[in-house]
Amino acid sequence: MPLEILQKGSPHGAVYVFFHAISGGVSCYQALIGSLGPKINAFGLTATGRNSDDIPVDSIVEQVDQHMAHLSTLELASSGICLVGWCMGGLLAQHIAARLERKGVTCRLVLIDTNLVLETCPSRAPELERLYWHSLSEIVTGSTATAQRENFWTLSDSEKRNEISAAALSFRKPTLSNLLRVFDANWRATQTFSPLHFHGPSLFFEAEDTPYAEAAARWSGYCHSLQIARVTGATHRSVIEDPFVRQITDSLTH
Repeated sequence: MPLEILQKGSPHGAVYVFFHAISGGVSCYQALIGSLGPKINAFGLTATGRNSDDIPVDSIVEQVDQHMAHLSTLELASSGICLVGWCMGGLLAQHIAARLERKGVTCRLVLIDTNLVLETCPSRAPELERLYWHSLSEIVTGSTATAQRENFWTLSDSEKRNEISAAALSFRKPTLSNLLRVFDANWRATQTFSPLHFHGPSLFFEAEDTPYAEAAARWSGYCHSLQIARVTGATHRSVIEDPFVRQITDSLTH
């Protein structure tokens, strides 16, 4: 089921919806949910095919259509919902926020170190290829070490994939095939993303050591009430881990 209950809080507690990262899962938000406290109601939207044999969707728009259908089962109130997305999850959250706004649902948007590429630049192809393999290595093996070996870049694409698969974390191996399929579909989806305009309250949390230095400024052209906060000492990945999530929750709860 793409919609998961991550935490059942107070009947009148705030509602948070967390959107899957490029790996397709939402386990990356555990530290953040814990930091937000036991009263919040937390839901997660996973990617199609992440926990099943269903075919993954390689379009942000089609993924958003699916997620909107699942959100409709929550009978959302006209206010009080907070949409949270880290990395790729921010792309989904931004589209959902804009579409809910059009339906008259007031929501708060939280983007956590989410990149925004407004146009494809051929000169960025080598950079994107490196980012693809580094990201896949980190998700499957827990680090970028495999993709950082000097001989890695002399391998064919299929050999690179075999190298990464062989180094997979033990808990990844039973679902490795699904993970690889979802990662590839989500990667393709991010390459054709176009942001929508959103006028509601929005926050952008930028990791101090972010690889996406221009992202916040780009998002401000589409999220028209955007506030930007820097998470001191955090990297792109550690920004949603302890102890850095405390900087995020301090901003969200005050």
